[in-house]
Amino acid sequence: CGFDGEIAIADLTAKSLVKITEDTKLWMHDQVRDMGRQIVIHENLLDPGMRSRLWEHDKIINVLKDDKGTRCIQGIVLEDLDTEWKLKGPRDLTGDKISWNNFQSSPNFTSATTYLKERYKAYLQKQAEKKSRITIHSKPFGAMVNLRLLQMNYVNLEGSFKFLPSELKWLQWKGCPLKSLPSVLFLQQLAGLDLSESKVERLCSGNKNKVAEKLMFLNLSGCSSLTAIPDLSGNHALEKLILKYCVGLIKLHDSIGNLNTLVYLNLQGCINPVELPSDVSGLRKLENLNLYGCSQLKRLPKNIGSMVSLKEFVLDGTSIESLPETIFHLTKLEKLILNRCGALKGLPEEIGKLCSLKEISLNASGLEKLPDSIGS
Repeated sequence: CGFDGEIAIADLTAKSLVKITEDTKLWMHDQVRDMGRQIVIHENLLDPGMRSRLWEHDKIINVLKDDKGTRCIQGIVLEDLDTEWKLKGPRDLTGDKISWNNFQSSPNFTSATTYLKERYKAYLQKQAEKKSRITIHSKPFGAMVNLRLLQMNYVNLEGSFKFLPSELKWLQWKGCPLKSLPSVLFLQQLAGLDLSESKVERLCSGNKNKVAEKLMFLNLSGCSSLTAIPDLSGNHALEKLILKYCVGLIKLHDSIGNLNTLVYLNLQGCINPVELPSDVSGLRKLENLNLYGCSQLKRLPKNIGSMVSLKEFVLDGTSIESLPETIFHLTKLEKLILNRCGALKGLPEEIGKLCSLKEISLNASGLEKLPDSIGS
C-alpha cells in the first residue's frame, strides 16, 4: 500500500498501542480501536460515504443502496453479527464482559453453560437466515477508486465484477455462493483472497486458469465442493496457502511444488489426495506443512529434503508407510508429528541427523521399534 509497514508496526508496538502475540496475531485494546473509529467518524459526521473506513452494517448497506460511495472510502468490513458476538464474548445484563473464571466457578456453571449454548445456537440460526437474504450490487463500488480492503462475508453480489476497483489489495468473501469466479476478479494488485466456507468448485472460469501474479495469501478452507487447484506457476509472491477441509479435492496441481515463495501450506482434513506433487524442489522457503487428517496420503515425495527451511511438519492420521531417507536434509526441522500413523512401522536411520528437532510425537502410531540414531 506504499506505507513503511514494518517501521510503523514497530513504532506502535514500542508505544504499547498494539502487540504481536505469540501466535503472530496483531492485537490492540478495545479503547485503542474505539479511538480510531471516533477519528474516522469525525472525518464526516453526517455522510458515511465521505469517510475512509466503513464497518457498521447498516451504514454500509445504506451507502451501497443509495449509491453514495466516494473516492474517500479505503476499507469496508461488512462483518456478520455472529462474528462480532464471538469477538466481544458473552456479556452480562450490565453490558460488561463475563469473567470466564468467575463464571466457571459459579454453582450454576453447568446449567448456565447449557443455557448460553442454546441461546447462541438460536442466535446463529437467526443470523444464518439473515445472511441468505443479504444482496448487494456491484455498481456502487465503481466510485470507490481508492478501495483497498473489501470484506463482505455471506452476501450475494449482483452485477458486473468490472466495478470492483483495480487498487483492491485484500478481498474476503466467506460463504461466496458462486461456483466459479470470473477472471476479472483476480485484479492486478490483489494480495489477499479469502474465500473460505464457499461453494466455489473452481477458481477460474473458461480457459483462464491462473491466479493473480501478486497474490500473497489464498484461503480456501472449508470449500467442500472445490475439485481442483488452478495453475499457480505464474505467481511469484504466494506465501500462505490454506486448503483446510477441502474434502472434494482429489489431486494437487504440480505447480504447488514449485512455489519458491511459499512459507505456509495447510492441507488439514483433505481426505482424498493420495500423494503430494512428486517434485517439491521449489519449496525451499516452506516453514510449516500441515497434513493432519489426510487419511489417504500413503507416500511422501522422495526429494522432501529439498524443503530445507521446514520447521514444523504435521502428519497426524495419514497412511504413510515410511519417511524418505532424504529427511536428514531438514536441518531446521523443530517439530515432527506422526500421531495415529498406523501404517508407519519404522523410522529411517537418518532421523538422528535432525539436529534442530525439539519435539517428535508418535502417539498411537504403528511404530515397532526406534532406530539407534534416535539417541543423537
